[in-house]
Order: sequence, then C-alpha cells, then structure tokens
Amino acid sequence: MTSVLFGNAGTERGFFDVAPVSGRALHEPRVTRGAAFADYDDDGDLDLVLVNHGGPAVLLRNDGGNAQHWLRVAARSKTGNRFGVGARVSITAGGRTQTIHIGAQAPYLSQSPYEAHFGLGNVEHVDVLTVVFPGGTHVERQDVAADQTIVVREPES
Repeated sequence: MTSVLFGNAGTERGFFDVAPVSGRALHEPRVTRGAAFADYDDDGDLDLVLVNHGGPAVLLRNDGGNAQHWLRVAARSKTGNRFGVGARVSITAGGRTQTIHIGAQAPYLSQSPYEAHFGLGNVEHVDVLTVVFPGGTHVERQDVAADQTIVVREPES
C-alpha cells in the first residue's frame, strides 16, 4: 500500500491527498509507524521524517512550501521543564488566531521539536504573540516580524 499525505486547502475546502505529487518516496510500499515534523533545513517550512517498520527512516524535505510567511516560537521555562512543554502559544495575524500547545502534538513512536511553528500565508507580521507558561506566567509581544524563530523566556515570578 502506498502512503497518504494530507494537505490543508483551507477551512472551507478541508484536506486533500498530496502524496501523488510529493515525490517518489511516498509511492513505495512501506509500513510507517511514526512521523516527526521539523524545519530540518531551516528554510521556514516543515519537513517530515517517517519512521518505518523493518526499514530505514525517510526524510521528506519540503522544497516547495516556503513561498509563504511563517513564525517559529520556542518557549524556555525557568521552572519545571526547560523546553516549555505544556506552554500555550497563541498568535493573532491577519485577523486570524492560531494556538499551539508545545509538546502536545507528539506522534506515535516519534518526537518533533518543542516549538510552535505557525504558517502565516501572505501576512508579513504577527499582531500579537502570547505565550502562557505551565506555571501561569505569560509573555505578550506585539508587531512581531514574520520569517524568524523567536525564543520567549519565562519571566521571573
């Protein structure tokens, strides 16, 4: 059986299979047990590593998805866990709000980075960025430029 890879066509159109146009690695039969998402080549788009049963891992580099804007947020906690696992990161950009809980998206048999990666489309800046740390403290920043990685550190209590 060949793989299925879903792309998001937007809230009105839902998801669709992009595997037929995503390279020959997805046309080979394999039993995939896990997947991790990260910006492997640091170009602003998410790449994918497939963990296969009885075979080598496969890196799927996203070389066509970096034509739009993005923002990556890494939270660093002072207490508890260093990588901000459990932090809630929210952005408002272009009239839309997106929220990601760091560490909540761990796939089966895989681990993605402890970061929040937001796709911004054609929006060039984030109006408001808010990080709420597991202990309840929060940091808010306004007018954040797109296409960068930001490290947000938990303030002293």
